[in-house]
Amino acid sequence: MMRDSSLVLPYHSRFRCFKINRGGKWVKIRHRVKSEQDFVKHVGSLDNVFYSVSTWLNPVIVRTKGSSGSYKIADNLLLGSDLVFDIDCEGVPCWESLDLARKSANNIYECMKSFGDYEFEYLSFTGLKGFRLVYIDKHDLPVDPVKRIGFVEQNRKVFILELRKLLVEKRFTIGFYNTDTIWDEKVTLNIMNVIRVLGTIHTGTGFYTTKLPVSCLKKDIKKIINHVPYNGKRRPVILHKEMIEVESEVSPRLRLLQKGGDVSGLASSSTYFYFSNRVIGCKNNFVPVFVYDTNRWKRELEKIGNKYSLGNIYVFKSDDKYVCVSLKVMQRRALQKVFNQTTSSSKHLFKLHGRVLFPVFLSFIKKLRFELTGDISNAHNVLVRGVDEGLVLSGDEKMEIIKTVGGE
Repeated sequence: MMRDSSLVLPYHSRFRCFKINRGGKWVKIRHRVKSEQDFVKHVGSLDNVFYSVSTWLNPVIVRTKGSSGSYKIADNLLLGSDLVFDIDCEGVPCWESLDLARKSANNIYECMKSFGDYEFEYLSFTGLKGFRLVYIDKHDLPVDPVKRIGFVEQNRKVFILELRKLLVEKRFTIGFYNTDTIWDEKVTLNIMNVIRVLGTIHTGTGFYTTKLPVSCLKKDIKKIINHVPYNGKRRPVILHKEMIEVESEVSPRLRLLQKGGDVSGLASSSTYFYFSNRVIGCKNNFVPVFVYDTNRWKRELEKIGNKYSLGNIYVFKSDDKYVCVSLKVMQRRALQKVFNQTTSSSKHLFKLHGRVLFPVFLSFIKKLRFELTGDISNAHNVLVRGVDEGLVLSGDEKMEIIKTVGGE
């Protein structure tokens, strides 16, 4: 059943390919989507839904680079291709990096006024790391269908060179921010790319991919994001840069974990960045984080919550996983003892990797209330917006964040 949203289908949606990302697996919609009714019927969900930046005569059949299909020409006949700028913040999403993405989006938008062959369509918040600018490409395509893809790709390469030059020239002019302008050029070049449908949910954060007025590009980043709708009971938490343990400060041993694949048990999640349950500033201290793939957490946490005085446990959802976070600070051996009495994957992850990782953005479900003895983590308390007052805080205010392999 679809939740209420401000779903906005792209123009000429009947000529576009639609896909869903389900836990890292791409599922292609085998029907044309001509209207919102078609979307409800054939897609049926608002979670991680994408559409092709290009329009095709037969979008249900089209293959990569137009190299296959029952009818090589008709099944891969390009009708047009939007010009897309994916403007993501670098590194871990935080208020400061998102603000730099905002400034980059502003500079690109201002420069695009000099390119008459592209018509502005919309600006959006992508739901995780930044913004997207979409333009209609008004260039006439070659009559010969076989030459169309190559024609557009060559045009884009020349265009990017011209845009780079213009960004340098205008850097110190009125209306521009004096900062390096960054965007993912591969997305701009790739006419086979897919982007999120406006009004659908980024399950890695819970934010809706939201159309924004271009006037937002001149506003404070917090005012922008705080008006973006989200799915769930609680608005996703975004940290300040000073509260994040930068990756370069993480020990060499931990960096090796990034190459080891799924160190969190949550590789299917659509975010690359994960919090650690390590309490920075207190040697060998951690907080209990239980990761489950079933509803078994309800029965198990009721038993151990009071037994070990874990205090309030906050239950979140990440794709098909449940992440249950206690703020209680515990020594390694004591925490492993607690984990061993559960069926959560944390039991093995903590023993194997020395920490438990969980996604930066989660959808809040509920709070379980238990008695607490001892301190709670200063940094992890930020995740629940300090709802438990009057408790002794331990550790540094910084949160350890790890970049892992996998995700979208």
